[in-house]
Amino acid sequence: MEAKRRFWTTLFLCLWLATLAADTSSPQAEVFAWPSKRVPLYSFESAERVGSLGQFPAPGWVSEVSYTAEERRSDTEAAMLLIDKQVHIGTDTVYSHFVRRLDGSEDEDDVPQALIEVRYFPQWQKIAWHTLVIKRRGRTFDRLGMAAFHQAPVIWNSTGHEHDAQTSIVAFMDDLKEGDILEYSYSIQGSLPALREHFVDSFALQYPYSVGRIFYRLVGDPGQYPYIREHHIARPTHGSQVNDTQTEWVWNDQHVTAYTPEPDAPSWHKPIPWIQISDFRDWADVAVWGHSLFALPEKPSRTVQNIAERIARSSDTPKQRVLAALHHVQEGLAQPEHLKEIPLHDPVEPTAVLRRGWGDQWDKAHLLCCILHQLDIEAHPALVSSWLKHRVATWHPSPQPFNHAIVQIRLDGNTYWVDPTIQYQGGDLELSRCSRYQHALVLLPQTRGLSSIHSSSPKHLVDVATTYVVSSKETPAQLLVTTTLRGEEADEMRRRLAHEGKGQILAQFQHTYGQVHGSLEPTSIGSVVDNREQGEIIFSEHYLLENPWEVTAGSKQKTLCIPALYLANNLPRLDDTTSTTPIGIEHPTSIRETVSIVLSDHKWKTSPQNHEWHCDALTLQTRQSVRGDTLVHATTYNTHEDHIDAEDIDEVRATLMGAQQVLFHHITVPAYIHRSRWKSLLAVGLVCCFAGGASLWLRRRHLGSPKGTYSSRDGEQ
Repeated sequence: MEAKRRFWTTLFLCLWLATLAADTSSPQAEVFAWPSKRVPLYSFESAERVGSLGQFPAPGWVSEVSYTAEERRSDTEAAMLLIDKQVHIGTDTVYSHFVRRLDGSEDEDDVPQALIEVRYFPQWQKIAWHTLVIKRRGRTFDRLGMAAFHQAPVIWNSTGHEHDAQTSIVAFMDDLKEGDILEYSYSIQGSLPALREHFVDSFALQYPYSVGRIFYRLVGDPGQYPYIREHHIARPTHGSQVNDTQTEWVWNDQHVTAYTPEPDAPSWHKPIPWIQISDFRDWADVAVWGHSLFALPEKPSRTVQNIAERIARSSDTPKQRVLAALHHVQEGLAQPEHLKEIPLHDPVEPTAVLRRGWGDQWDKAHLLCCILHQLDIEAHPALVSSWLKHRVATWHPSPQPFNHAIVQIRLDGNTYWVDPTIQYQGGDLELSRCSRYQHALVLLPQTRGLSSIHSSSPKHLVDVATTYVVSSKETPAQLLVTTTLRGEEADEMRRRLAHEGKGQILAQFQHTYGQVHGSLEPTSIGSVVDNREQGEIIFSEHYLLENPWEVTAGSKQKTLCIPALYLANNLPRLDDTTSTTPIGIEHPTSIRETVSIVLSDHKWKTSPQNHEWHCDALTLQTRQSVRGDTLVHATTYNTHEDHIDAEDIDEVRATLMGAQQVLFHHITVPAYIHRSRWKSLLAVGLVCCFAGGASLWLRRRHLGSPKGTYSSRDGEQ
């Protein structure tokens, strides 16, 4: 009996040890495959397998930060337990440390997998991995030597200088289990060379997922005191310490709840608490730094001189020369799509840019200034932010928010703003598209602050004229549409015409009208007229509506729907009734849409009607009038800001709901419209025949009376 008990006890212990060994075992680094039913987040056709990375100790100045695995979980797949970032200004090093818990998947075939991505620029940054471990059931397993590492370019190094080859290193581990805690840390040394030894940084204190602890530490050498600005921080979360060896600032917060980003919020809206660090004192310091970055060469190359001489010979006025130089940079140099998000760098020498035939926004702004300088025209590069716009003024002065460059031109006492990266642009200097950036930092030593960008634009960027010609309720109606696009709308349409073609765009227009009116056939090939010098494009379309009529429920009356389609498709969508943040809208926007109904041989009997809806963000106006046999319904829409404030959303929503009834309304056409011209003539002929027959019958009756008989007033015969 004792022998049996000893046997079963030994067997149980062996099985338990085997199970434990199975849990703690891990595949070798060479065994790597995507789990079934999982779609890769990145494409690695050109990725390089780098295998295992070496392990390096964390820098000595780094403080150890603890966390607890019992922190609250989030609703996301991986609950973040710790986000730890420590920055040393003197050594230009950023230490990052993350801890997260992996939750199980409902799909049993979908194995939990870790995907860790780190982006850096290998040309001017160095990366060192410190830890990559898995914690399971109280035990810690080192995976830095066993994880599969790949690296792939994020921004191709195609511009000819070292600042454009951002690389992504991704670590995969497919031996994870539900409840595992993944912890990893690394350091990156080196900052943007264009900063010229300056230091800028920013750090968020809230994320779209809950975090157990957020820790941010800034370390500087004695005497280093960068400017720090806190945004949306209601309570103190930081402390500072100064001693003989270093200066440090620490932000520490625990049990940080998640926030839900608003999908329709403007790009500049950032309601979360965050901090910004910069060693620039004011905007004048940033302008001086930028001026040195975009300094013009003392002696331009012969290539630039030849371009300037050719422009001077072919243009009579300074404005014409500016436009010629602008179009030369816009059209003569390509800008690949992947270079639009390239970080700020020293502009490439103009001759090299011209030789290769393309450049990014920084190269083009510098080249345009060089050409205009040779033409004795004052031009200066200016930094703008496509996502912060006017809110860049709320930041502490720093180059960090700027992601684009334009050019300020001063000519005959006027100031113009031009964007050398726009292709297919038309019109004169007043029709530039730079007003959407709202604020710019002109890179001049005498600059003291941000400049407001004011560019005149056409009164109506979009002007749509739709005409319905109605003969009868039994015959098809004619639909004539003339669409005029101006300014930036025309520029965008030129780009579409170049890439999609005229036929495809006209087919899209026809499809839009077909969704409202059903069957319609074009009676002629649509025409496109590009008046590029005037900055406009005109589309003309002509359709035949087979059955445009709608029968009113409970009545035999037929009505015609006259929608303002373009305007209806471009008004803001305010479907969310619970939004507590601003809602972004397109600005500047100016649309006029005119719908006319022409009745054959009939005059409308209606009085003029005018309506207007106005708020701080937008204005919507409707005007209805009659011109003989034509009923004209005109609607205009203009924006004044790029957002709708949260407290105004309900008011604007009510405004737009009222406007929808005007944008999609029905007209009951009088029942006595002449059915057609030949039927009208037949009806007139029948009336004439009837009148003639009646007259002849009365005449014969009168002539047929007995002779000598007549009537008199006194009744005598």
